[in-house]
Amino acid sequence: MIDVAIIRSNSIIYDTRVIKIARSLSKRYSTLILGWNRDGVSRKTISNYITDLELFNLRAPFGTLFLVVYFPLFWMWILFKLFVYRPTVVHACDLDTILPCYIYKIIFRKRLVFDVFDRYAMGYIPAVLEPGSIKYKVLYSLVNSFEELFSKESDLLVNVSEELLRTFRRRP
Repeated sequence: MIDVAIIRSNSIIYDTRVIKIARSLSKRYSTLILGWNRDGVSRKTISNYITDLELFNLRAPFGTLFLVVYFPLFWMWILFKLFVYRPTVVHACDLDTILPCYIYKIIFRKRLVFDVFDRYAMGYIPAVLEPGSIKYKVLYSLVNSFEELFSKESDLLVNVSEELLRTFRRRP
């Protein structure tokens, strides 16, 4: 039985924060990490990881809006893996992994940790779309609303600083 499943869409192998989280949790709990192997990390590197690791092996671009086309496939894979392993706690890292984790929480009445590494609306949308345009404002507002909603619906919100916590309209 898996106690905690950590889910991350960016490179898990080289992400020091995920490594620290996994190392810490695996001392006391059975831990599984589900991630996206967008950059094609070798099986040898994966097999030497600090805890159980399963990767969705579909190459996809980094840093483009076109990436949203790939997310539904990744989300379905995550949801399938969560249904199979049935962890007690799901630890979703960032907005791009929260949706399948939230669905799992609702269906199986499990705990959800929402770990905000960075705010998507504030960190990524201005770089993708031209500031000041109506499209920018609508997309920014929509993404920010999703982050706000999931922060309230999670059982625990984790972030890196008090400053980041103040970016939420209402604290969870």
